[in-house]
Amino acid sequence: MFHEKKFDIVFTDLGMPEMSGWQVAENIKGTDGRVLVILTTGWDIKLGEEEMKEKWVDLIIHKPFEIKQFLRVAQEGMALRDRFKAC
Repeated sequence: MFHEKKFDIVFTDLGMPEMSGWQVAENIKGTDGRVLVILTTGWDIKLGEEEMKEKWVDLIIHKPFEIKQFLRVAQEGMALRDRFKAC
């Protein structure tokens, strides 16, 4: 689906069968580096900015989360996307 349509932001879970969220992020960024990747996880993962770049992830949201947290992260992602487009 990612190759058939254009997306601004992709939310992906870290722990999935067959392909991890890290692999999803790498595939997406390898196809279109302008697409923001937001990783959702229930694991206690804390990455610095450089580590996130190495993992192809722009933002992380930890589960469980409330809808207001999800919306805040989506807004952060949109602000990042707008900054990337301005460059």
